Amino acid sequence: MTLFLESVENKNVDTTKIAQSLKAHKEEQQARLAAESALRSLLTQVLNSGMNLEQVAQMMNLSTLEVRRLVGENF
Repeated sequence: MTLFLESVENKNVDTTKIAQSLKAHKEEQQARLAAESALRSLLTQVLNSGMNLEQVAQMMNLSTLEVRRLVGENF
């Protein structure tokens, strides 16, 4: 890792910008995972209320495959 950073510094690359970019990427990934988790929870609740998979998919403008991927094969 040290050799990589030294190599990067030798090429006049702003390591601060790289670190900021990596941090932003990590935060975006965490936000996507949180959103997917919230959607998964919502879909599970709606399915448990009695709607079938196709109805939920249509209501949420998702494919049935996407709904299955999010909630698993239990529904």
